[in-house]
Amino acid sequence: MAAAEEPLIVLAPPDAAEEEPKALPESYPFIRFNRRAWVSRRIDEWLRAQNVQVSEAMELDTLRDDLDHGIPRPRRFRRSQAVRTFAPSL
Repeated sequence: MAAAEEPLIVLAPPDAAEEEPKALPESYPFIRFNRRAWVSRRIDEWLRAQNVQVSEAMELDTLRDDLDHGIPRPRRFRRSQAVRTFAPSL
């Protein structure tokens, strides 16, 4: 059984001027999820396919604990400039 494809979410400051999701990781520090996780490998594939260069700031092993330290919880997001969604086409 194949895993369901879900869109990836790019988070950026509310005042982010970039319109294209692929410009955001090049313009801001990149906070990655555990690189050994399946979803991280998919994200890395998408970044390579789009020739996106990132400046890694940190790597999170779990979102649950790290969300209490200033990273907003997804359920609180509203459709705004702070949230960009895209689905990788690999």
